[in-house]
Amino acid sequence: MLRPGAPAGLLNLPRRAVAAANRGVQRWLRECSPASLMWLWSGGALLVGEIDYLSGPEWSFAIFYLLPVSGAAWFSGKRNALAISGLAALIWMLAELAGGNPHLHEAAILWNFSARLTIFIFVAIILSRIRALNAGLEEIVALRTRELAAETARGLAMEREIANVSHREQQRIAHELHDGLGQELGGVAFQAKLLASKLAESGAPLWADAERMTLLLNQSIARTRALSHLLDPLGIESGGLRPALSQLVDRSGEAFAIACTFEAPQELPPLGREASLNLYRVAQEAIHNAVAHGAASSVVVQVECDPQALTLTIVDNGRGFSIETVESARHQGMGLRIMRYRTAGLEGRLNIQSAAGRGCKVICSVPLAQNGFPGGF
Repeated sequence: MLRPGAPAGLLNLPRRAVAAANRGVQRWLRECSPASLMWLWSGGALLVGEIDYLSGPEWSFAIFYLLPVSGAAWFSGKRNALAISGLAALIWMLAELAGGNPHLHEAAILWNFSARLTIFIFVAIILSRIRALNAGLEEIVALRTRELAAETARGLAMEREIANVSHREQQRIAHELHDGLGQELGGVAFQAKLLASKLAESGAPLWADAERMTLLLNQSIARTRALSHLLDPLGIESGGLRPALSQLVDRSGEAFAIACTFEAPQELPPLGREASLNLYRVAQEAIHNAVAHGAASSVVVQVECDPQALTLTIVDNGRGFSIETVESARHQGMGLRIMRYRTAGLEGRLNIQSAAGRGCKVICSVPLAQNGFPGGF
């Protein structure tokens, strides 16, 4: 007997052993051929009859005759179960007659045989029907499982496509900002600089205003270029996740005019390109949400590693929000959904912690073994 305070797992050992043995026996019975099973049930009925004969009329073995009948009904089908029922009733009658019971006459023998046969047949039919219903239920469950797996695969494919479309769209916008708007602003800034120079040479009083306009245009050009680099990170291809996140933090601070800080080990595990890009996009979306929706003035991006997982954390000092409201499907924005899709694609977990007036904390934890670094870190 286990002493008080013994581990709960030890108390479950006998139950687990019985369950494992039951599963093993059922697996073995399903693998046997129909002929082997019929020999097994017939031999079981004969064995019970032999024991019944040897024990004499004082001991009843009625319940044991149901074992081969039940086994045949469950594993061999209704027809075979009915055959075993007749055999078991016959063996029981022969064992009783061989035992030499002097009080039995022909009518009693016939009645006992009929009653036992009826009981066996009833049990066989009931168990066969239950087995058929169970098999039908298993087929329905298997069908629903296949449908769910197919639906899940379609959902994952759709989520992957959404993430790819988002990535391509961000690349397109980045190129438009850099090659289109950036160049146009550069041309306007050049014209403004020329105008300021001409006004200064002529002694016009508006030259200082033209200089200020040139300065503002140059600041806009710098922010445009920063936004362009934010949307199309080159650090992932050139140096991996750490330099890409470092550039993201620097350019986010420049583009949004906020205090943006990056904290990470000097070396990060060399994740695959897709995993690095998805983590970069999660951080990018979290920073954007902090500025656009939370009106944050400070954002901290942290990366931590252990042998099993890499954890990316983005903390801001914005106005925060109600988790219950944002988590509802009606209020959940596309940005948050894409963050969840990207994290799910990495087999990770995304946890968002926030409260009104207390900022927001986004924690994205992904396993290293599934994302291009099987050996851990």
